Amino acid sequence: VEYAVGSLSAGESASFKFSIDVSESADEGNRQVSLSVRYRDSNGKSHVSDPIDVVLSVSPKLDVFEVSTTSSTFSPGRSGLLVLNVTNLTDETIRDISAKVFPESPITANDDTAFIPQLSAGESTEIIFDISLSGTALDKIYPLDLDFQYDIQSGDTLLSDTYQVPVEVNSAVKEERRSTIS
Repeated sequence: VEYAVGSLSAGESASFKFSIDVSESADEGNRQVSLSVRYRDSNGKSHVSDPIDVVLSVSPKLDVFEVSTTSSTFSPGRSGLLVLNVTNLTDETIRDISAKVFPESPITANDDTAFIPQLSAGESTEIIFDISLSGTALDKIYPLDLDFQYDIQSGDTLLSDTYQVPVEVNSAVKEERRSTIS
């Protein structure tokens, strides 16, 4: 990959930046890369510098969103609203955020998508999914997978990692609801 820095006078310097991709499987820590400078002298003759070693730091992977449950307890054989709080952990505004849940038995989704027009850096909002639990669901916590497709400021559309949220099944909830309705 080549980047043009422009003309430099003797003793002058210029800053430049370029993008690199880091593999999802890369470990965090320092990595060394070698760069070389190709230039033309005042006579127009081309030269290439000796390799210049540069140390780059690979940071641990950061989540784009924080997802927490606001309402996630259900009784077996019932449906209800799963309410999630979503926070943008990046330092930029994210737009056109489509959230999708991927339920597995005993959970089904009557509505498996939600949309957030935009979230500024650090901003939070709630999203809601209409889910059902089968009558054979046990009193325990089940995982529900969810991911996000979203646009960043550069215009690129990205797909998040998969997030898991807890869905608690509690047969006592059914009895409590009955006693308050009667």
